[in-house]
Amino acid sequence: MAKSSRSNWLDLSSSLLSNWACLCNDLLISIIEKLVHRSDFIWFSNVCKSWNSVALNHRKQKLNQLSNHQIPWQLTRSCDETNPSLCNYLPNTSPTIFNIKLRIPSKYKTSMWRRYGSSHGWLVFMEKTTWMLVLLNPLSGATIHLPPFIDSPLYIFPVFGRVILSRDPSLGSDFEVLFSCAIYVAHLKFGDKFWTSKIFRDSYSPAQSLIFYKDQIIGVSTYSEIMCLDVISGDNGSGRIEFRNITPKCSSMYFEHCFLSETTFGDLLVVCRRILYKSKYKRYKVYKLIESDGQVPRLVPVDNLDGNSIYLDEKHNQSISVLASNYVGYCRPNSIYYQHVYFQKSEITFKYYEVVAVEEFNLLEDRRRRHLIPISLETFWVVPSMFSQLVDGV
Repeated sequence: MAKSSRSNWLDLSSSLLSNWACLCNDLLISIIEKLVHRSDFIWFSNVCKSWNSVALNHRKQKLNQLSNHQIPWQLTRSCDETNPSLCNYLPNTSPTIFNIKLRIPSKYKTSMWRRYGSSHGWLVFMEKTTWMLVLLNPLSGATIHLPPFIDSPLYIFPVFGRVILSRDPSLGSDFEVLFSCAIYVAHLKFGDKFWTSKIFRDSYSPAQSLIFYKDQIIGVSTYSEIMCLDVISGDNGSGRIEFRNITPKCSSMYFEHCFLSETTFGDLLVVCRRILYKSKYKRYKVYKLIESDGQVPRLVPVDNLDGNSIYLDEKHNQSISVLASNYVGYCRPNSIYYQHVYFQKSEITFKYYEVVAVEEFNLLEDRRRRHLIPISLETFWVVPSMFSQLVDGV
């Protein structure tokens, strides 16, 4: 069902629609469980009213399951008030710019440098005057204004900050927000009036990357050490943040970038990247967190991704995993796609200029390829959050 073409859905005659409407709910639910693309879920909901009713009842669970496990898109960079576009410049595919109208207000178009990337399809901006984070759905135009930070803005770096959401806000208001930069970490449960924060005045935050994983907030250090971030509630609505180690260092090697990624099978991976070009060590090392009953959690090295592909970005420690077999022709299994800024030397002026590149690394082949992107892009991935609203409107 997931591989059916869209035309098959649209070409159904009116006489056939009545028969489709008579299918029992158990069968329809079994079909929903086999869908792997959000777009398939939309076409399912458009067949007839009875199918749409079943889709609505299972929307929240299914869309949450598909969230962050879809092929990501990219966003063209806008230096003025022109509207950026969603595009697909993935390696091994034909470049595509989608003719989709984005609903991004002018004040955000001109302040993209103050954005904190994307999480679950929502763009994140910092209001310059109020120091408030704003979540923006670029497809629906919906915005969510979060409470301002009460700490000094000196601790909040617009360029290096990272924001992650626990889930897609389109699926309900029970989501959490995590902000982090070099010396500052803050947590907010949507609906709260104040952030719970921690400032590291004498050192950097021990966690280079953070992720919401199985009702926990997990972090990893540059030495691939796993820790848990605990938000502890206090009296009078106050709270504090503490880090608790889960595993010791699994390597004495320092990694410039460490990412956390949840696979489509629910495993938690640590993806470590080294910048050194002339080294006996691999550019990437991947570890899996093993949590067995009655045993101390530990990290074990792995040499494949179980058919997954992982998308990472340089500045925001973003991680998106997909099952490559669901996207044949778009990605290769057991491959890492790292989007970053690359400085290329001009053959005419001999000066270096900035381009966006995607580094492709296959674990089985132990081979790296760099793909330069010929247009100006933002250096983060976007998994559009649009389908819950489309289903509601059918």
